[in-house]
Amino acid sequence: MSADLSRRLARLKLFPPIRDLTPEERRALFRAIHVARGFDELSPRFQDVIIAAEAERERLRSAQQAVAEAHTPEMRASSAGGRPVQSS
Repeated sequence: MSADLSRRLARLKLFPPIRDLTPEERRALFRAIHVARGFDELSPRFQDVIIAAEAERERLRSAQQAVAEAHTPEMRASSAGGRPVQSS
């Protein structure tokens, strides 16, 4: 079993498409991870699922970062009509 692959899957299990797998598909993926010595030993389907989940994770992280950057003190002040806004 590849510890790196196991950790990689653990970070992704809550993201689609892994999250959306049926229980049987999820068990098959976890079994495949358990016996594989590396990513290249996984079936192309499971490789695609992991790559898609990583892309979804990155897309969500970028969106969260954009929202956080939009809520800078200057943005809060401008949305309050230029009045100073107390930061919490």
